[in-house]
Amino acid sequence: MLINGILAIIYGLFQLAFPIGIIFLAFYAMKKSKNAVNTNAAITNPPPITSIAKIVCPKCGYEMTLGNKKCPKCGESVEGVAPKTTKKYICDDCKTESEEEIKFCAKCGSNKISVIEEEEKIIIPAASDGKPVDKNAYANYLYSANEDSLIKACIDEELKKTTVEKHQSITGIEVRRTIMTAIYCVILLLIAFLYVSYHTNLLLIFFALIVLTIIFLKIISKSGLKKHLIKEVKSRPDEKVSYVIASTLSSQGCNKFLGLGIRLVFIIITICLPFIVFKEPHLVYEKVANGYNLRYYTLGLLKNDKVVEVPSKYKGENVIGIRGDTFENVYFLEKVVLPETIEEIRSGAFKNCPQLKEINIPSKVKVIAANTFQGCTSLEKIDLPETIEEIRGDAFNGCTNLKEITLPSKITEIHGGTFQSCSSLQKIVIPEGVTRIGGSAFRYCSSLTEVTIPKTVTEIGSSAFRETGISTVCIPRNTYVNERAFKGTYANITYYEDNCESTGGTYYNE
Repeated sequence: MLINGILAIIYGLFQLAFPIGIIFLAFYAMKKSKNAVNTNAAITNPPPITSIAKIVCPKCGYEMTLGNKKCPKCGESVEGVAPKTTKKYICDDCKTESEEEIKFCAKCGSNKISVIEEEEKIIIPAASDGKPVDKNAYANYLYSANEDSLIKACIDEELKKTTVEKHQSITGIEVRRTIMTAIYCVILLLIAFLYVSYHTNLLLIFFALIVLTIIFLKIISKSGLKKHLIKEVKSRPDEKVSYVIASTLSSQGCNKFLGLGIRLVFIIITICLPFIVFKEPHLVYEKVANGYNLRYYTLGLLKNDKVVEVPSKYKGENVIGIRGDTFENVYFLEKVVLPETIEEIRSGAFKNCPQLKEINIPSKVKVIAANTFQGCTSLEKIDLPETIEEIRGDAFNGCTNLKEITLPSKITEIHGGTFQSCSSLQKIVIPEGVTRIGGSAFRYCSSLTEVTIPKTVTEIGSSAFRETGISTVCIPRNTYVNERAFKGTYANITYYEDNCESTGGTYYNE
């Protein structure tokens, strides 16, 4: 019972997957579009910087912009390093300039020499509108990005110098990918079970599979080597980037094809397992106090039957009930044979079975539950046993081909929507003892031209016979008739007290 409850909750949430998935994909697409626009704008039109003072790493000689705390190339601290300067020697008399140290002007021979020191600048060319800029010419722009971008750039440079084999990966990466694959496979099996047991719409199933696969591939792509190395570098800030990469690859390295092989085995088993277990349809039962109920009718992924015969016994005990929604949405089902041991058929048991043409109702059944045959558009005739005491709302709603039905004498009410949209129903005799005809009970029964209402009826609800073909109807004078009960018809209401004789003309009931 607990498992069934959990599955029912999961099924309900799964039904929301379609609208939620649409919202998620729309939000994701908008986010990606916005990021692409921002990235393109940043590359094609970088900040309008023309010159920036530069400093030189005292260890490797790498030139960088003022403001860096560590050398992007070797990781050496450059805090406190003065900007690189240049000296110019200028003759005060003839203004001749020289970059080499001089005591006398080579042009006029004057010894009046002035020395000017200037901080050396990096000159950045302006980007042309609409044309990509060479990133190599914008080193300072690249390294003024966020921390992850800076570390990634350093790792890219180091990996160019390091020989990384194509089969090489990190143990942690492969473990995480394998765990995510296992979760993905479990969800795939759950979706397959929802389809075969709850007969979920195939369009919804395909949509869920696409969304799930996109999310899975996105997570897998984000757990790559560079992502792992970025985490390692950030966790070891005092060590050189080259050393972090080398030590990580040597100590945590593994063969990525081994993990890939394990993941492929998981996925292949996941795909094959449903086709093995659910190759053919199955009847699944659950234990109850006096026997067994039919709980699920699982679809076959390779083979299905148009005729289903429910056995009278299972494991030596009687099959006494059909649970709700058991055969719902089984589109190919044409005939169901129920044993006489069946005592209960619950709500929606045969809902939306558009090909169902024939079914017998066992004599022990006392109630036709709500929505039991709703949407069974091919059902033309059904014999209800006299043991039936109640037919609940929407029981035959949408049975557009239902032409004939005999109501049992024990029922006392026709609930709302019971025969709504049964557009082929031509005649109905409501038995003695019925006291109420609920709202919309025969609404949209466009072929219904003859109805017999007994003297026991005291109330006819709103839209009970709305838009039917009824022209004359006889009822007790004290019966309460809702003002919209015969809306959209030419029904002429007569009374038993007047011997059902008409006292006026025929008018359209608006």
